[in-house]
Amino acid sequence: METVAICKWGNSAGIRIGKSILDSVSAKIGDIFDISSVDGDKIVLKKVFRHKTLEERIEEFDGKAGEVLDYDWGKSN
Repeated sequence: METVAICKWGNSAGIRIGKSILDSVSAKIGDIFDISSVDGDKIVLKKVFRHKTLEERIEEFDGKAGEVLDYDWGKSN
């Protein structure tokens, strides 16, 4: 288990989460989390689903979708 400290962040408080933990939940800087529950001394965070932007989709594009494909639709009537 990793230990973190609560730090002052402007008028609020924040914690730093290590890269290994972020990687284990596929999180990155800018991702949004909901506080899904608070139970005694536990705070449970859940990553919020977010659709990818067009720019993010273009960055992931591998070129396969742009290939011209021929398809035989059969004889026309």
